[in-house]
Amino acid sequence: MDERIQALENQHTTSPSPIPFTSGVRSQATLASTSQTTESPNFLPRRILSSAVPTASLGVPFFPPAAAITPQLRAQILAGNDINLVKILLCSESSDKRVVDCGVVSVVLKESDPRLSKSLTMAEFNITFGVFRDVICEIQPERRQELDIYLAFISDLAMSYGGTLFYEYHKSFSAKAAMYIQCFSQRLDWSVVDLALISRHFTGYRTLSCSLCG
Repeated sequence: MDERIQALENQHTTSPSPIPFTSGVRSQATLASTSQTTESPNFLPRRILSSAVPTASLGVPFFPPAAAITPQLRAQILAGNDINLVKILLCSESSDKRVVDCGVVSVVLKESDPRLSKSLTMAEFNITFGVFRDVICEIQPERRQELDIYLAFISDLAMSYGGTLFYEYHKSFSAKAAMYIQCFSQRLDWSVVDLALISRHFTGYRTLSCSLCG
């Protein structure tokens, strides 16, 4: 009898521990937790722009506006002339000057198109000056940063003062830059703020932020 009791006690001591019961809900929660850990951003391979590959085309190519301007206007831009940006916006053959051949002499007449005296909005200026910049950078790519800085500066003027004061500054600076080329064969740096023109056009005006603050 004692031997049988001792054998049963030994069997109870060496038997494996029972496996705890887990419900189906708890099992699913455990699997979901494991799945979330695996899909965590910390476990995803690092992807950066330099290692990314181009995707398949998702649309149609954009036609650059600079390709639509006339050869005459393109030549004027590359010559460093004072360009009325409205002519880029119109994208037509019209000019602010018209030559009439009278046989012995030729007469230059001013066009009376009222659209050429339009003051551009900031959105229109961004488009037209972008075309102006792209045409120049086709021949002088090193000037892109210079002209980008100028565009950012003009945008800042537009946001600070509103209205069309920024465009008045641009017209004065463009005329001055053309004059330096024609008279002195010197090229102005468009990324440098012309303090004399700033004083001429903005003296007496308050920025929008100041008027809002009172």
